Amino acid sequence: AVPNFSIERPGVGKIEWEGAVDVRGIDLDQVVVIEPKSASVYTKEEEENRKPPVGTKLNRSAIITLEGVYAPEATFESQEKFSKKVERQTKKMGAQLIDYDATSGVWKLKVQHFSRYALDDEDDDSS
Repeated sequence: AVPNFSIERPGVGKIEWEGAVDVRGIDLDQVVVIEPKSASVYTKEEEENRKPPVGTKLNRSAIITLEGVYAPEATFESQEKFSKKVERQTKKMGAQLIDYDATSGVWKLKVQHFSRYALDDEDDDSS
C-alpha cells in the first residue's frame, strides 16, 4: 500500500487519497481521469459492474482539487451566483465542499468514494 497517494494533471486538477492505498494491478491511465472541471475514477468499471467495493483500492475517501473552474463572467454578481452553483453541485453529488475560490478558480472537495465528480456547463444555473 502507498501512503499519501495522489495523481495530478498540472493546471487541471489533482486527486489525493487518504490513508494508505493498494494500487497493485491498477492501470492508472485507464482508471483515473482528470479533465477540466471533472475527476472520475472507475467510470468504465462502474458501467460494467466491476468497480471495487467502497473502501478498497482507489474507491475510497479522497480530496479532489479542480483548477480553472471560473464563473462565465468576472463580475462580482456572476462570481457569487457561480459560487452558489458550485456549492449546490458539490452537495448534489454527495461530496463535501472544502473550498471554492472564484478568483483563482480552484474547487476543492472531499469525497467518500468514487464515481464522477464534475461541474457540467449544462447543470442548472438558477438560484
